[in-house]
Amino acid sequence: MTLVSEESAFRGETLPDIVNRIANLVCRRADKGKNFGAVLIPEGLLSHISAYKHLIAELSALFQKYNNN
Repeated sequence: MTLVSEESAFRGETLPDIVNRIANLVCRRADKGKNFGAVLIPEGLLSHISAYKHLIAELSALFQKYNNN
């Protein structure tokens, strides 16, 4: 499974939505005896989830403020 940040943002997914999607895929694969696989999660995924955009912006501003001093 490959997660694409922009697709998750377009769908309006929350972090629990994404976690459930991964868990459901794992369960479906396990039912078929496929107890292996990989999930590719992009580094910037949280920055595309609306609930975390503000938090990340605030953290970035703080890091920038204190790195310049």
